[in-house]
Formats: sequence, structure tokens, C-alpha cells
Amino acid sequence: MHQVSMGEQLVAQGTFFPFLRIYTSFIHFTGPAFYLPCALAFFKALRVYPSPVELINIYEKTVPAPVFKV
Repeated sequence: MHQVSMGEQLVAQGTFFPFLRIYTSFIHFTGPAFYLPCALAFFKALRVYPSPVELINIYEKTVPAPVFKV
């Protein structure tokens, strides 16, 4: 659950606050730069999930397409 939460937080940073990258330096993952860290967090959760096919189906519906492709 921690890894899923981490992936969701990274997605939120890259999706909902892209304008902050111009004004602040604390947002590190915006645009394509955040795809890999997001995908890695979701992948780590997938590795330990008891029903990985079910989780992939959830990811496919909820995770942004570029992150899901990674």
C-alpha cells in the first residue's frame, strides 16, 4: 500500500501541479521526468500484490497512460 500511495502522490504532482515547476524548485517530478519514478512505485506494489492481474486492471483504469506504458 505504501508503494501505491507513493505512485499516486507522484502522479498528483505531475498531473495537478505542473504550473509549479516554473515558480518553485521543490517539485521535482513533472511531465515525462515523473513517469519512471511513478511506474517504479506501482511496479513494486505489483510485485507483492496477491492478485497481480487484478491490480494491473486497476492501474489501466486509474494510472495516466504514459505512466502505465512505462
